[in-house]
Amino acid sequence: MAPEGLRGACAACGLALHVFPWTAAHEASGLARDALYLLRSDTYVALAEPAAAAQALERYFAERALRLPVGAP
Repeated sequence: MAPEGLRGACAACGLALHVFPWTAAHEASGLARDALYLLRSDTYVALAEPAAAAQALERYFAERALRLPVGAP
């Protein structure tokens, strides 16, 4: 389960939040457990935040003056 603050930040940014169960394959691929990964539509990793801090996501959007279109997932 994602932290409440992160769920709220994703909702405020208009982002869908997907939480996946941790497996050995994730670890073997180099992913960090309980981390936040923001993927662009072309699957480029735009943000990797090991602590899954909502502030990192909010800062990412604010620094780039990003807003998702109304109705975007």
